[in-house]
Amino acid sequence: MILAVPQTQSSIPPKGRMLTLGFTLIEMMIVLIILGVLIALVAPSFQNATLGSKLGAYANNFVASTYLARGEALKRNTNVVMCVSADGASCTTGNWNQGWIVKAGSTILQHQAALASGFSMASLTTPSTSSMTFKSTGIGSDSNLILVSRTNPSGNQQRCIKVEATGKASVSIVTTNTCS
Repeated sequence: MILAVPQTQSSIPPKGRMLTLGFTLIEMMIVLIILGVLIALVAPSFQNATLGSKLGAYANNFVASTYLARGEALKRNTNVVMCVSADGASCTTGNWNQGWIVKAGSTILQHQAALASGFSMASLTTPSTSSMTFKSTGIGSDSNLILVSRTNPSGNQQRCIKVEATGKASVSIVTTNTCS
């Protein structure tokens, strides 16, 4: 026995028209255009957020190294030097973007690799300093201002690292190529 299911008028397509499911080419093109516009609007914001994250990471790594140097100077009761180092083994001259080391005597306590291409970390102190010494009391030899920035600006963010003579270090966001 076969049961027949009655069909309603609305489920049967009108004569001469086919029932289609899916998208037309026009509808798909409109969706792609809208998606492209949204991506174009969001991309600069995303780049700016990424830039801020990278600059913050470099600045915070530097501050962490100063705190390590200060803490080790107190713990070891001796002078600890934080200096620019291109090879990770000895102090050199130049900018901090080459990398740096923290050392007590001849013992390397920490090595920070060079910054990625396109980033700069330079001392704004006159004369420019490429090393900082933390005495056994935890006090630094001098204060220092260091600017972390992008060498080919794709955003207006920079980070200013201020290392006081007391050994305290802090980071602030700047947009003017200067630290205060």
